[in-house]
Amino acid sequence: MNFAKRFISKNRKLLLFSTASVLTVGSAITFSNFQFNNQSTLNDFSFNFKQYWSTGSIHAEEVKRPQSAVVTGLHPQCAILTVRFKDPKKYKDQILQAVRSVPSILEEFNGKDKKSTEDEDDLELPPVLASIGFSTTYWKELNKEDKNKFPLPDGYTSDYVTRKGEYGEMPLQPNHLILHVKADTQSLCWETIKLFLDKIPEDAIELVEENYGFKFQDSRDLSKFIDGINNPSGKEDREEAALNKSGGSFLLHQRWKHKRNLDKLYSLREQEEFVGRERQSGMEKEKLPLTSHVARMRKVTGDIIPIVRQSFPYGKVTGEHGLLFLSYSSNTDKYDELLNAMVGKDKTGHNDAIMK
Repeated sequence: MNFAKRFISKNRKLLLFSTASVLTVGSAITFSNFQFNNQSTLNDFSFNFKQYWSTGSIHAEEVKRPQSAVVTGLHPQCAILTVRFKDPKKYKDQILQAVRSVPSILEEFNGKDKKSTEDEDDLELPPVLASIGFSTTYWKELNKEDKNKFPLPDGYTSDYVTRKGEYGEMPLQPNHLILHVKADTQSLCWETIKLFLDKIPEDAIELVEENYGFKFQDSRDLSKFIDGINNPSGKEDREEAALNKSGGSFLLHQRWKHKRNLDKLYSLREQEEFVGRERQSGMEKEKLPLTSHVARMRKVTGDIIPIVRQSFPYGKVTGEHGLLFLSYSSNTDKYDELLNAMVGKDKTGHNDAIMK
């Protein structure tokens, strides 16, 4: 994990929570063969941004499938785009048209014979996959305008709120839209984002942020701990963890900014106590500290709270660097439970040591 003073998070079906946003992709509205129908959460934890996002599903015949980046495996590269609009009502038609274009953008790179929604169990994934969603707060605005086209997603019970604990704060930076891209090359990530943004008028955008991640060593973060060890492994388990009844999902995105020279600041033993695992092997500590990240991310019973992680390291050796945390969940309750446990807002009152 990261030992961070600042972090940003974002989510799936892509409903945004305002200190954190949740992007919801619900089963209400269909854009060509692309339909939002589940909630996804986008949370930006950056000491200044968090949101839940909700992402919808793709409907083919009567089969509801999640968007292509949700439960599939990792590519070597990823990119995350978040956008805040000046006047989302004024530019609503252009925004929805851009969202509708995502399947055709993927076809441009993958070929029309590819569905761009291959299973993780397939031998080879298409070159580029993507999921797109709206923040939960923006989804609620759309719901007020048209409850039939934008019904509130199943699994949506709360918006992201700022959380503050002993070691830091997880504040909200509101946005309206998130695009999660994963691909074989950074070029494909870049081109996908460019083609998408080309469909939105420049004067409609108030704030845009794009970050690029990369696979590091054998799926470790830059602190050299293995990331996502407890990820659900099989297709059915991943779908159960990530998808709501409509095939949508809540996306949580956090950007964890690492401190420089961690090994000079903390001994290996201290870092392993913070995380709750041995760095080299990934083995869980025999005596798990109550403030360790592993302990904080579990129920009091020790049970794992299942979400699908899609995180990647980012940044420069000489500049800002850390982890682009991104996960998908079937509901927002799981995110509330996990985030509250990091800042001592659960029954134990313990804070997560990785926030030191």
